[in-house]
Amino acid sequence: LEQLSIYSIYLPLLIFIWKKPKQKSIGVFLIYLLYTVINDNALRYFDSANILLTHPKLENILLSLFTIIEYFCLAFTLNTFIRDKLYKRLLKIVSVFFYIVAIINLYVNVTSGQLATQKFDIIPIATSAIIFLSFCILALFEEMQHPLIGFIYNTYKFWIILGVMIYFAGTFFFFLYYTKMARDLKEFFWNINWISIILKNIFFSIAFLMPNEDPNREYYQEEYSSEN
Repeated sequence: LEQLSIYSIYLPLLIFIWKKPKQKSIGVFLIYLLYTVINDNALRYFDSANILLTHPKLENILLSLFTIIEYFCLAFTLNTFIRDKLYKRLLKIVSVFFYIVAIINLYVNVTSGQLATQKFDIIPIATSAIIFLSFCILALFEEMQHPLIGFIYNTYKFWIILGVMIYFAGTFFFFLYYTKMARDLKEFFWNINWISIILKNIFFSIAFLMPNEDPNREYYQEEYSSEN
């Protein structure tokens, strides 16, 4: 499963190159996909070259930075999906809170030397998971309530939101209780983590296979919503 999850990160990129989708926020989402591939390959290279053994903080710093950049890209994408202005404001407010927590946590860990002893930045990971799961549910609810959408699973938004939800739901409790788990339990949840990553990449790939959004239809949807 681990090897399959590693190779699965290339699938959305290949589909993207093939289909050339033009949905909203696609540029930022492409940055996320590229950064995921670069970060994953960098970690595996440093591990194979034994660089992580001599510089134990490096892996943790890269993972912490990935959490912050991943949050920005996914939050930006999710913000373009949400129609309700109140939900948009709430997402921006909690995003500021996340950045403060993540940056302070990274600074404290680096200055206190904790990065050398812990593998994951639990607080930012848990915070981002709670935020994304909550707002993904809100975004899906909006899509289901929209009067002009016939089949929600025929949209790009649905598969991106579903991928994000599966990814964070499958890894939330694992990272939250990782330090307290027994070794056999860690191995079990690692498999769940790999499966979550594979499903996320499959769903993102399906999203790119969806038809490009019609700007005129989107405008009509927004007009309809504002009138009601």
